[in-house]
Amino acid sequence: MKFTIFLTFVLGLLTVSTNANDPAVWKGLSFGISTVEDAVGVAGKPSKRKIEKMKVYDEKGGKVSGTKNIQVVEFKKVDEWQRVALGFLDGKLYKAKFWPKNKTMPASELPERHGSDFVAVEGFVKGIPLSVFEGQKEPEVPRAYAAVYLMVSSVSDRNIVATIHNASGKTLVLQGSFRLPTKKMFPGYVENIEIVSRHGESK
Repeated sequence: MKFTIFLTFVLGLLTVSTNANDPAVWKGLSFGISTVEDAVGVAGKPSKRKIEKMKVYDEKGGKVSGTKNIQVVEFKKVDEWQRVALGFLDGKLYKAKFWPKNKTMPASELPERHGSDFVAVEGFVKGIPLSVFEGQKEPEVPRAYAAVYLMVSSVSDRNIVATIHNASGKTLVLQGSFRLPTKKMFPGYVENIEIVSRHGESK
């Protein structure tokens, strides 16, 4: 729950705009270009539709200046994903969230899959945008990873955040604050991945 609250807040620190130069996010769908109809055309009938509220922040003071509606359509069991949720702002694709099948996607594969560098964190500082992670890379030194941690990558057009499970339920209870360092980078499996457009992001 703590990770969800932090993630929702940080991903919400965005103002609104669209851009037609995004590379494809999924199945040929692109940020700022693709519509709900496009998504249905490539992924089939949605299993669920809903409206989410996104806070819009003033660029100068960082205060909430209003809200925007994000139309979300969800699909189940498409390709390698157990569930996919696509969010559309002003009718155009703005964000995408993916849930792989349980323990089928190693966290260590994400840098290659997305063609970008990631860093591992356990949470976010309130009010700090994910753009602070742009250009950062996980150091190749032994370190102790938490039983549940986040992998973050910020590139020019998007922010990517993945929730990683690095332990079984039993290990999670017994581990507590005692963690053993490992040479393996990004151990564990992906629980979900969220990709959000950076276009119009507050600087």
